[in-house]
Amino acid sequence: MATSGKDAIFVFPLDHVSVHVYNNLEPGLNLDVHCKSKDDDLGLHTVPFNESFQWKFTVNARQTTLFFCGLTWRDGSGIYDIYVAKRDHPRCAKNCVWRTQKFGIFGYKEGWTVEDIMYLWTKNSSTWL
Repeated sequence: MATSGKDAIFVFPLDHVSVHVYNNLEPGLNLDVHCKSKDDDLGLHTVPFNESFQWKFTVNARQTTLFFCGLTWRDGSGIYDIYVAKRDHPRCAKNCVWRTQKFGIFGYKEGWTVEDIMYLWTKNSSTWL
């Protein structure tokens, strides 16, 4: 995006981000992941245990980029905001990691080993995907 003043043009660089959603549930349990933004539907993906679904995108100049995901497994499901530019740009500017476990989904700041965001599963599975 470029803006111009009377004598100058300023160009704001757009950030490239990778998001990874890992299935850390337990051996033999698959995780169904369906992520969308306002402009993109990434489709339904079945993620086996200890693997991940990942995608890359460019954050828009206004930093309003939002991806939400429907996640479903045998014992739970939910729809979660997985990337929100204004929230996540400071915490994971280049690489955002989410790990699913039996109690919920956990988000990690870039380079951290302890989660800073947690969403709990609902009890019953959903057919939103």
